[in-house]
Amino acid sequence: MGLVSELRRRNVLRMAALYAVAAWLIMQVAEVVVTLAAFPEWSGQVVLVLLAIGFPIALVVSWFYEITPEGISLEKDIHPDDSIRQVTGRRIDFIVISLLSAAVILFAWHTWWPSMLADKSFAPDEAISSIAVLPLRNLSNDPAQEYFVEGMQDALITRLSRMTELRVISKTSTHRYEKTDKSIPEIARELNVDALIEGSVLRDANRVRITAKLIRGAEDEHLWANSYDRELDHVLTLINEMSVAIAGEVEVTVKQQEAEEWAQNISANLEVHELVLQGNYYFERFKFDQSLRHYQQAVDLDAEFAPAHAGVAASYLLKAFLDWNMSSDFIPKARAAALKAISLDGNSAEGYSSLGFIQLYFDWDWDEAKTSLSRALELSPNDVHIRHAYADYLMVMGDLKESLNQVELGHLYDPFSPMAGIVLGFHRILARQYDEVIEEVRKTIAEEPDSIVGFPYYAHDLWHKGMHEQALADFKRTWGSDEELLQAMNRGFSESGYTGAIHSLANALAHRSLEFQDNVTLAMLYARAGEPGPAMESLEKAYQNRQPQILHIRAMPDFDELRSAPEFQDLLRRIGFPEASLQQAFSNGLVGVTRQLRPLS
Repeated sequence: MGLVSELRRRNVLRMAALYAVAAWLIMQVAEVVVTLAAFPEWSGQVVLVLLAIGFPIALVVSWFYEITPEGISLEKDIHPDDSIRQVTGRRIDFIVISLLSAAVILFAWHTWWPSMLADKSFAPDEAISSIAVLPLRNLSNDPAQEYFVEGMQDALITRLSRMTELRVISKTSTHRYEKTDKSIPEIARELNVDALIEGSVLRDANRVRITAKLIRGAEDEHLWANSYDRELDHVLTLINEMSVAIAGEVEVTVKQQEAEEWAQNISANLEVHELVLQGNYYFERFKFDQSLRHYQQAVDLDAEFAPAHAGVAASYLLKAFLDWNMSSDFIPKARAAALKAISLDGNSAEGYSSLGFIQLYFDWDWDEAKTSLSRALELSPNDVHIRHAYADYLMVMGDLKESLNQVELGHLYDPFSPMAGIVLGFHRILARQYDEVIEEVRKTIAEEPDSIVGFPYYAHDLWHKGMHEQALADFKRTWGSDEELLQAMNRGFSESGYTGAIHSLANALAHRSLEFQDNVTLAMLYARAGEPGPAMESLEKAYQNRQPQILHIRAMPDFDELRSAPEFQDLLRRIGFPEASLQQAFSNGLVGVTRQLRPLS
């Protein structure tokens, strides 16, 4: 008997066909499982190797063994009359035909179904115009890699927001969903987005694997999934590829020039990139000394990497702004770093933003501030901090309506950020929308009782509404953490009521002139207490020290009753507000005098 005939008789050829078809189906399933479960790329390769090893083993077994009613036995031990090879062969044929049919269906689905989806046009109410990238899972189980995983999420958000017209939610507002039991539709509804991106990051030695899934929010419908495996040196290229793929899935136009220019500016130095990610990690937690240290180390390693200089600029700038330390060299250093970032990368939105902020609050150069901040907003319209800076420019110029509009737009990009909420509340107070602020704060308190700690303007809003009792209670909750200030408020209240309490608080703070240098807040308290003389003295000190917040006084309601005073008008002119904007502020009807105070002298 020939070899081929013997192979047929022993069902070896049938077994080969069965094994080949089954192995192909197993590989298709493995590919899906590896992608969705975020297994390492080599997992699929291991499956392939095992299947390859099993093939000759299956053929050898089918040659030497036969299936009988009593079980599996050696072929040589079975009498020809007892053999059921023909029955077994027909069963194998049936299984092969069934598997081949399944394979054909799977192949057809894989080949034609994506194109059918691509040809399907979304109805207007199904179009995806907003998206949120949820916190990526850290599959390395190494807490020291959190900065890297967070950096990948931030990079994906940045790329999507800058290379498309999508509204992309800020990372600050998605952080609350890092560990949540809420469903996809619930999260999408709370963030007010059409789609969500879930994913994971696995960093292993010098490689990184990022897996992402695109999900339509309302229906919890999975639209796309893929995994990317690269050397760490090419991680930014990986992020760019993911962003382009996602943009293609949601059918939005990619700004090709932005994508190409960004690709050209990718640093090949992994150590520099990681230092910037670590700097970002600390910066977002207001730990500016730590962020500055990492950014500066990145600059020392690669003086041509623009993001490192932009980070240095932002860190120095906020240290100066929050500390009101005008005698330091923070601002010159911030300016130099911002200019360097822009010279290295003409599309550095962060560099333009820092420079514009300096030109607005420290140079009082309105024209240059407008140019820089407008450019920053053009480059990164989804960046809520840049939009806030531009809103501040509009507010300083007297356009309170558009300033508030910009802040409200920013809030859409970062709806759960405490800082964004504070900025929105402040601008609403400037627009005299007291009821809206009170309603929003009370709603927030009902949902998250501790969040009121992060809303410093609530007491001022209550005061402007005439709710002095509630306002004083809130002042005691904040300022009253200092026993001396609490006693001052209680003493003033017992002597002359609510205004007396505020007057005593202002006096107590004024006596701490060496440690308390916020003269704008001091002026605000004196004005509220009906003391225009001390209020103007404090404003003059703020002007002499060039305290950045002095630029807010024209819009703040606390000074409405001082605006007609010659001293106040003279101060506004010395600051140098453009005359046109001064007239606009008065025409807005926000500067009227409601009652007479004692003379300023």
